Parts: sequence; structure tokens; C-alpha cells
Amino acid sequence: MGPSCPRTAAVTFLGSLLSLPDGLMNAPMLQPYPHQYNTVSCPDLKEHVLNIVVRVCRREGSAAARCAGACALTAHVCHLLATRATAPRLPSYVTCLLQMLMMKNKNIAKVVSDCVLALADYTDRIVELYPGLAGKIIKWICACLAQISPSSSRDSVKPLAGSLLLCLAEFAVRCGPTYLMQEKDGDQTLLLMIFKVLYAVMKGTNGSDIEGLSLPVDEDFDPNIQLDNLGPKTTPASTIDVKLWAQTICTQLVLFLGHWPLWNGWQVSSSVCEQHDSPTLGGELGPAVLTAPHVQMMRLSESTLASFIELPALDMPAATTPGLMTSDKQARVLLRDIAGKACWDASALFYDPSVTSTETIEPLELPDTDECPRDNTLSSLPPPLPPDLLPDYKNCPPDKHQLDHVLAYIGHTSPEVVCGRRLDEAGPSPLPPGAEDELVATLVAHRNSERHYLATRDRRGGAEWRGSERSALRRVSRAGRPAGHAGARAQDACPSTATY
Repeated sequence: MGPSCPRTAAVTFLGSLLSLPDGLMNAPMLQPYPHQYNTVSCPDLKEHVLNIVVRVCRREGSAAARCAGACALTAHVCHLLATRATAPRLPSYVTCLLQMLMMKNKNIAKVVSDCVLALADYTDRIVELYPGLAGKIIKWICACLAQISPSSSRDSVKPLAGSLLLCLAEFAVRCGPTYLMQEKDGDQTLLLMIFKVLYAVMKGTNGSDIEGLSLPVDEDFDPNIQLDNLGPKTTPASTIDVKLWAQTICTQLVLFLGHWPLWNGWQVSSSVCEQHDSPTLGGELGPAVLTAPHVQMMRLSESTLASFIELPALDMPAATTPGLMTSDKQARVLLRDIAGKACWDASALFYDPSVTSTETIEPLELPDTDECPRDNTLSSLPPPLPPDLLPDYKNCPPDKHQLDHVLAYIGHTSPEVVCGRRLDEAGPSPLPPGAEDELVATLVAHRNSERHYLATRDRRGGAEWRGSERSALRRVSRAGRPAGHAGARAQDACPSTATY
């Protein structure tokens, strides 16, 4: 194979044939033999050209010709997805492109990575028409990133690593949280795999041992080339910061999924993390907490992430209380949201019978005189316990239940759980059954009473007015007659015969 061989031009010409409509591909053509000008028909010409392009992508020795074949195959796949054409071989075409990401020549892999990035615009149709293909693309991209992670700081690898990171971010965001968090056959989710690979890229460590990144070996694929004719042999200095890109993409994915970062930027209220008091998790917060058997993480809401950690009981002799004992395990709860982080440690308390087994039980002394206990009850009660003192059966006064003193102690030592009122306060009593119906009936009766009063008030007012008018006319009639008049006396004696 020499540099003058027009293999790139031939592959480019074959790739241009794929853009022709199917009806034009059925036109008569010449036989591929020299000195013979016979025309034949080839109904499966496009499939024949596709097989040649796929073979070029798999085993072509010229670097430029391989890149031309990858671009032609990508354009054909995009055309099939855009038109929603039925193509049973489309997953095999995409697999061929994904295999080219493993090329030893990083320039070819960079070109193919840009081609795969073009397929991200059709992620919704890939998920709809080929459900498992999107997860396969993400897995191949993660495997390539895990393989080049140790050497991602080299100038020759930085362009490829940056392009792969962009591909991973595009497919992850377009697939959505529901697709990324699906579990299939007990395997880890795609989201967990993505975060593990991004963490390996940020740390610059080898991520080949990440679970689920093993890829099948295809013996028909050749990752080597015989002629590198892509450009100058020297690689210019790259300004891409791969670790910063990985951290930025990881942060964006976390925000996109509704979770919140676990590192120092969000430690506003508490500085306790999952790895504290757990030597097996190391000194820094890392992906090991996701697989630790004693750590369980839950998504309580769209903006709250909870972590439950089981820890051995801390040896704190100064905090022990006579008569009580704790279990050999304690639970730690971490809550994260946009406002910050809160931490609580909880341990179960048990009654310790060994403390009181050696004490002698003394009988209660009876009073010498019989007197009413109400006379000196208030004066004889001991003062209430201070809220910072843990109540015990020895110091608990009899005026309140011991649980009230315990709640007051918890509210004093942990004010974040008080929520605006003391824990030992009595809560509002619930309404008795039927109280709502009684209240509605009372309101209706009150309304009816007001209506009845307003209706009868007008009638009473009219009757009183007519009665007062009659009385006034009687007085006027009596005042107009002479004194001693017989008729007046007769009318006074018989008011019913008076004239008005």
C-alpha cells in the first residue's frame, strides 16, 4: 500500500452512493470487469456498498480511508434515524463505530468519537426504536474512558478524552434519569458506572477494573493501521484540562438528576461524611461508599439525599449513665440538600439489670401522722430538673413523667429537632368524633336564628307603631272636650265607642 493509492477517494465515492435514493440505486450499471461494457441490474446495490464501507471501517489499513468510511457510515445511520426507516442492521453499524473508538491511532479514534457525538441528536429515537442500543453506546464510551484514563494528561490523548467526555455527557443527559437508573439482571446501573468512570478520570487512575466494563472481542476488527496519512506527526500542545472537564460533567449530571454533590463545597452545616469512623472507606469521600455494606443511600425527595451508616459503638466512658447501657452498634444519619448538610448519631438505650442487682431494696417509710396530702404537696415537691441533666430513676421528681424529662433533655442537647416548641409540651388534642358535624349544625342554627329575628323584628315594629298612634289620638280627643261633659265621661268609660 503506497501513499499514491487513491483508497480514500474510493471510500469517499462509495460513501456518497449511500445518500442516493433507493429507486436510483436500481438503475442499470456496468459490470465490474475490465474491457467489458455489459450492463446489469443490481437490486441490492446499497447493501453491497454498505458491506464494503463496514469492511473498510473494520480492516482498512489507511488512516484517512478509515476516517472517510466512519463518516460515511455515520451519515447513513443518521439518515435512517431521521427518517425512522426500518433497519435491522443499524445496531451492527453502530457497534462497528464503537469498535473504532478502540483504535491504537488516537487521531482516528477522535474522528470516530465526533461521529458518535453526532448520533446523540437522535438519542430519543434510538431509545424508542432500539431500546438497548443507547445503554450499549454509554458502556462503550465508559470503557474507552477507563482505558485511556491513566494517560489522559498527555497532549496526544487529551483531544480524544475531551471528545469522549462530551459524548458521555450528551447521551447521559438525553437518556434521562429513568433510563440511567434501570437495573437489568442484577447488574449495576448505567448511572453508577458513569460516576465511577468520571471519578477515575478525575483521579487519573486506571478504571479497567470497574464492574460491567468488559467488552466482547471481535477478531474481524483490526485496531492497527499500516499507513498514517492524516496529517503532521507532531502533536500540538493541548489546552484541554481533562480532569476539570470530568469534574464539571459529573457536577452537571448530579444537578440534572436532582441529587447534590457530596464534596466540600456543600458542607455548610456539618463536616461529617460517610467515610468518617470507617477505616475501610479511606480518608476521603469516594465511590467506595456506594458499594459499602454498612452504608445505605436513599433519595428522599427531588432535593434531599439521605445516608444511613452503621458504625460500631464509640467508647465514651464519660457519657455512660448508671442503669442504662447501649448496643454495640450505632446509626448515623446524614441529610443533604441545597441548603447544606445535617448529621445525627443515634444509639439504642437498654436497661442494665447488673447495676441494680447489688443494691438492697429498702422499704418505704410510713408517715407517723395522718394528714391531708394537699396541704403540703407544692412545698414538699423537689425542684424540677434542669434541661441539661439526663434524668434517672434516682433524680427524677414525682411531679412529672420521666419521659417528659427525657424529651426536655433531648430538646436541650439537640435543638435542631425542636421545630419551634418544646418536646415535653403537650400537643394539640385531636377533635372528638362528630365534632365537625356538631360545629356545622351550630352554625346553621345560628344562621336560622338570625334570619328569624330579622323577619319578626319588622312585624313587631309595625304593630308597636300602630299602638302608639292610637294612644296619641285618644289623648288628643280627651283634651278637646269641656270638663264635666257627660259624653266625655261616657266615652272614657267605654273606650271602644270613641270616635277617631
